[in-house]
Amino acid sequence: MNKHKEAIWFYFEVCGQGLVFLGKLNNHLKMHGERKFQCEKCGIVFFNSKALERHQLIHEPSPCETCGKMLSSLEGYKSHFLAHKGPPRFNCDLCNKGYYTAWNLSNHKKAKHKTV
Repeated sequence: MNKHKEAIWFYFEVCGQGLVFLGKLNNHLKMHGERKFQCEKCGIVFFNSKALERHQLIHEPSPCETCGKMLSSLEGYKSHFLAHKGPPRFNCDLCNKGYYTAWNLSNHKKAKHKTV
């Protein structure tokens, strides 16, 4: 039998465990003794509500807690969060547009300048 079919994804911020097999899940949960926060859309479990809130951005747009801008992805949330921290750290060498993450700069170059 395929072991991956017996596994379910969890992310435990407490211990960093990323994958727990169903047979060992109860013991692992008892070890932490904490309340779990499960995503209703995909079933991933987090051990604090903030981690669950950040995760839920992958499923539907959510407002930025600082300015109210609607964000529709976890990557977008991370980039936007950095925008409240100061000026962009990554600038396009072709048009000088600034980005807060290398990932966003790379996407910009692919889309606007057709670079790989």
